[in-house]
Amino acid sequence: MRTRVSTALAPVTSSKPAQALARFGRAFRAIWQKRMRFSYAFYAIAFVITNAVAVLFIQWSVYNEPTYVDPNAVDETTKMLNSVRGQLTSFVSQMWLGGRYTSS
Repeated sequence: MRTRVSTALAPVTSSKPAQALARFGRAFRAIWQKRMRFSYAFYAIAFVITNAVAVLFIQWSVYNEPTYVDPNAVDETTKMLNSVRGQLTSFVSQMWLGGRYTSS
């Protein structure tokens, strides 16, 4: 015996788009049930790594290599610290060691 809700939804659920969506859902569920099972720790680690790489990529995209009027007047340490690699290292160290989450 049908309930009032299923009777009210019968025109919607019997439509072609709803039937196609239901077939897709059944196919997706069948594939999902065959997936490899991982622990929640794996998903947490993958999430942290993905976000860290994304943040580094965004920071890398806004940095520029500095140009010097007289490159011989600047020592190698300053050149290294002002390079993109040095700026990224500074960003990561200030974030993890200093607790500052902005680039300035």
